[in-house]
Amino acid sequence: MANWLNTKITSETDAFKAYNISAFPKFFILDQDKKIVSKQIGANQLLEVMNSLNR
Repeated sequence: MANWLNTKITSETDAFKAYNISAFPKFFILDQDKKIVSKQIGANQLLEVMNSLNR
C-alpha cells in the first residue's frame, strides 16, 4: 500500500499561488517528485483516481 500525504492550505501561501488555487476545495494528487498527476477532480472521483494510481 502506498503512503499518501494529505495536506490542507487554509490561507494564501506560496503553495496557494504555485498551484493556482482560487477556491476550495480543490484536489491535487502529486507523485513522489511533487509533480501533479491529477488536478481539480471532484470529491466523488477521488477514490477512483487514488485506486487507479495505487496499482
